[in-house]
Amino acid sequence: MIWAEENDLPLPEDHTAHERDRKWQQVQAALEKRRRWLRPLGVFGRLAKLSSNFKSTTFQMPTTVVDAVNSIDQGATATYPALMADIFKYLLRANNSGMPKPNVEDRLAARFSRLHSTAQTSFGKKMEWPIASQITSAFPSGGIQHNNVNRLLLMSSSEHHLASVPMAFLISRQD
Repeated sequence: MIWAEENDLPLPEDHTAHERDRKWQQVQAALEKRRRWLRPLGVFGRLAKLSSNFKSTTFQMPTTVVDAVNSIDQGATATYPALMADIFKYLLRANNSGMPKPNVEDRLAARFSRLHSTAQTSFGKKMEWPIASQITSAFPSGGIQHNNVNRLLLMSSSEHHLASVPMAFLISRQD
């Protein structure tokens, strides 16, 4: 059993799910503040098609360390880091210039769809007990500024960091 630090009460076994949901609600609250400010300008979200693709797609996640290591060693996950790096670069450029590029956004969404089906087929063959999961994403214009992130950066004496996080993801189990 895990204990809460503040008042020494036992936490339910699924406290991590509650904590995850609470943190995502905090991110959503930070986004809503930004959304209210940017809505009159007609600019808020980026990569709407990609975000929709993430949400409507099932991801097979490894349940054991062996499955996770094997999927990395056998190249099943090789496509995702390059795609995420390109998404990250696009968001940084778009956030700096302030102008979305619909062609780039469409191309990234189509690339995800192609890569995802191949990677998930490979995962299914290599993992013994995969868990079906869903990923919810947020790609707001200007990124996400959150007090918890800023606090961690200050505590770690970070000298080089972004003023805001360009994207956020919530990974949840599909039941």
